[in-house]
Amino acid sequence: MIFDLIKELEMLLSDIAFSGINNIDYNTIEKIETLSNQFEKISMTNIKRLLTEFIDSIKKYKTDENNKKENIKEVSNNISKIEFYIRNALSYE
Repeated sequence: MIFDLIKELEMLLSDIAFSGINNIDYNTIEKIETLSNQFEKISMTNIKRLLTEFIDSIKKYKTDENNKKENIKEVSNNISKIEFYIRNALSYE
């Protein structure tokens, strides 16, 4: 189950990477939130925290017009953190 959730998250991040951060819609955010809640149910608090930070950074990027450059860096950094987590988690498969 854990690896299924991680693979699902990996596919979602891949979709985001190919479509671009500007094209993230609220449906995608809802999918991330659903995954985040599923990780929380199985006590994977680190990935839950990373996903919450990612969601918050996306929302900030979408709504704060004043600091677009800084906000896109934050979104990108959060993607990198999640990817690092995934790589380490999948190495134990």
